[in-house]
Amino acid sequence: MKLLGKKSVGKRHVFDITVERTHNFVASGVVVHNCVNYRVAKYLVDTIKSPRLLMHDAQNREDMIEFHMQSKDPTVLISPSMTEGVDLKDDASRFQILCKVPFPYLGDRVIQLRAAKNSNWYSCQTARAVIQALGRSVRNDTDHAVSYILDSDWQRFYRSNRNMFPSEFSDALS
Repeated sequence: MKLLGKKSVGKRHVFDITVERTHNFVASGVVVHNCVNYRVAKYLVDTIKSPRLLMHDAQNREDMIEFHMQSKDPTVLISPSMTEGVDLKDDASRFQILCKVPFPYLGDRVIQLRAAKNSNWYSCQTARAVIQALGRSVRNDTDHAVSYILDSDWQRFYRSNRNMFPSEFSDALS
């Protein structure tokens, strides 16, 4: 697992498709996005127009996952909701991108009350969500995937909350 890795690939042409306010884009052939809702996911799929990109809605999520898993051609799942309950073992997922650290939504009154009651609750929920999300692609001892967290707040969060992550997680960071 590789998180927030940086490597120079020299000068290359980059095609940038940007969504105003959400700053989604395609760079160097890899889909990079803040796919935090279905509207943004749909925009990416409609704009890029690649048969490789698969998006689901609330009714066909399992069908799209199955299509991805059975496809003979390489496909990319774009989703705001694949952080839990998805088993993308082995070749079903060799890379994943988390564009944002999955902080619980502070506009929710229940989350506000829980965070106020326990000072560690909010950070613990965020760490759990990161571990769960990255665990979708690495499902056993021999499985592997490259994972990227693009949110610039990741380094601050991890430094402040390193103790909430298992040692295997910390060892995998590079």
